[in-house]
Amino acid sequence: MKFLVLLAALIVGSCLAYAGDAPPLRVGFGAVDVTPDVNAKPVYIAGYGKNRIAKGVHDPLMARAIVLADGDRKIAIAAVDVVGLSYSVAERIRKRLPGFAYVLVASTHNHEGPDTIGLWGPSAFQSGVDPAYLKQVEDGVVKAIQQADKSLHGATARIGVVQAPELVRDSREPYLKHDDLVALQFNDSQGKKLGIVVQWNCHPEDLGDKNTQISADYVWATVAHLHTKHGCPVVYLTGTVGGLMTTLGLDVKDEQGNPLKTGTFERTERYGKLLGMAAD
Repeated sequence: MKFLVLLAALIVGSCLAYAGDAPPLRVGFGAVDVTPDVNAKPVYIAGYGKNRIAKGVHDPLMARAIVLADGDRKIAIAAVDVVGLSYSVAERIRKRLPGFAYVLVASTHNHEGPDTIGLWGPSAFQSGVDPAYLKQVEDGVVKAIQQADKSLHGATARIGVVQAPELVRDSREPYLKHDDLVALQFNDSQGKKLGIVVQWNCHPEDLGDKNTQISADYVWATVAHLHTKHGCPVVYLTGTVGGLMTTLGLDVKDEQGNPLKTGTFERTERYGKLLGMAAD
């Protein structure tokens, strides 16, 4: 997501250079629940092995979006709590959103949500993709961007970058960490927070291969922490996850300093909160 860093620099530079009473930048946020119905038909969870069927839902999967406008020019950035989306899905979404200079459609690369690219079905020869669910995701992204577009508000932007090497490990050679945590905060003219964008470089796979509950993995806890603390919408973007930026193998401890077991919601929630605290 070098695009995000470049975008942030342009936004902040534009706001700082502007000498008028109101900033030229306008920003809006939107979010739509795209959690699948695990009772209606089998939902194959992406990542790890085949035939991992969802037995329930722990936390919702969301399509989150931010729209940025400067005059008549608008761009949208959306991210969904799924493992990935094909180019054809992105193209269909863009065609449904005329008037935008560009629409970036991304996923968090979540390994605890439905298979959306066809690699984790009941067997090596069967896709796990449900076309009806893909349509639900597509509709959710469009609605989230439309929500954001309707809520545009004059804003200024701040950017912060912090290194958090303790929150990620590289599990494959060559061992190179990308440990820059980037956060953008948008405020109105009175200083009220309009929204936050956070970008981190790590696979959302902390729940591991035994989990059978639909979840956004640690992303839900990071977003929940930031939303609760700052009282504004939050968009989470996954950056350069490579092969392989992961939480697996990290020593994650609770507030009392006790190690938490890998593959548990307690640990995943704690990690997500620690990431949110780093983004504060």
